[in-house]
Amino acid sequence: MSDIGVNLLALRESFLRYMRIRFLANEIHVEAIENSYTQLIKWCEKHSNIILMLMVEKRFENNKEVREKYLLLKQRLVNPFGLHVHIGIPSQINSIPYDAQYEVIRFGKDFLKRCGIEVVDFSAGWFSFNSDTVKVCKELGLVRFHIYKGQPIEQIGGMKIIGIRPFVIHDKDLYDVII
Repeated sequence: MSDIGVNLLALRESFLRYMRIRFLANEIHVEAIENSYTQLIKWCEKHSNIILMLMVEKRFENNKEVREKYLLLKQRLVNPFGLHVHIGIPSQINSIPYDAQYEVIRFGKDFLKRCGIEVVDFSAGWFSFNSDTVKVCKELGLVRFHIYKGQPIEQIGGMKIIGIRPFVIHDKDLYDVII
């Protein structure tokens, strides 16, 4: 294939990704703020209705760059924010004890609070959760639980359920989108 053909295919893919993000996404899972900050700001300044689910991991505890960029997001954007943590993949979630889940979610909520971001929305990484995850969220004041459309919801009693439209968008999906 010629260079022109390769460039046209790349342009087509970028355009299709833009269309999916622009018209189908209702939230972005921010998992690589260190690399995506500039693109994320550009996108969100034009699309203020998209909720940003900010990932927090224990490794962020002393990461000044992540803390500063989350703080800058809060200062620059009007988008709503939520907490996104990875507790365990679906095949492992039932083996992760309540106390361990509590620690991960509490750390995430506290970390964002130190960045000036109060959250009431929660999204589990890989949409992997169990009744302990829901119980922890309730105890910590997280009232909206984000799930992938079509997931069973029996164990989410007492929380507002937010269904994510057909697919999940991550901040890394914005890297090569024409904004």
